[in-house]
Parts: sequence; structure tokens; C-alpha cells
Amino acid sequence: MKDWKTLQPDKIKLMQKHYTQGRAGAEVEFVVLHHLAGIGRTADVWQWWQTRQASAHYVVEIDGLIGQLVWDRDTAWANANTWANQRAITIEHCNSAVGDATGWPISDKTLEEGSHLVAAGCLYY
Repeated sequence: MKDWKTLQPDKIKLMQKHYTQGRAGAEVEFVVLHHLAGIGRTADVWQWWQTRQASAHYVVEIDGLIGQLVWDRDTAWANANTWANQRAITIEHCNSAVGDATGWPISDKTLEEGSHLVAAGCLYY
């Protein structure tokens, strides 16, 4: 992360669809964590979501780099629930292996940087 205090990510690649501008008057109340069910970087995730009605505010890559896909002021489509989407900052974490047999692991670096992002988001909001 370039700046934890102002939530400046390492990378920005904004979705052009599959999110909603604004938050319909809602304020950020919580953070929702997901894993990607895949291995990919910010640009990969952006590409995957071009054909899938899904998005998140941030993705934490396997090496801990953080990319932003939806501005915090907008509503990402991550929770399959409009109410929750409008009130959440959503963070996707890259897996280090894929499939049920692997247990969908997440690297220590991804977990560490994701934890810092959650803490920074909580302080910011």
C-alpha cells in the first residue's frame, strides 16, 4: 500500500461496469473479506469481472500488493446483498493454490497486507 493513512493502493484499475456509483446515502459501516477462489493480480481480477456481475473495492495479490477496483465512495457488488454492499468496504484476497483439495490457502504476505488494509480502513472510516 502506498499510503495506509489515506488508503492509497499500490495499483488502481477501476471497473467500468458491475458496480454502482455512490452508496445510495449509506455510510461505510464494516469490512467484508473474501478470497478470490483463484490466483490472480489486480489486472487479472479486473478482466475476470468483465463477464461476471461481481466486483470488490480492493484485491490483495499473492505478494501483498494492493489494487483498487472500485472507489470506496461507490458500491461494489461483492456480497449478493444490496444493503450489505452499500455499507461495506470489500476486500478480495488472492489464493496461493486453488481447489477444495488444497483448502484454498492464502499466503502469509497476502494475509498480512490484507490485515493492515482492514485496520487502515477501520481507522479511516
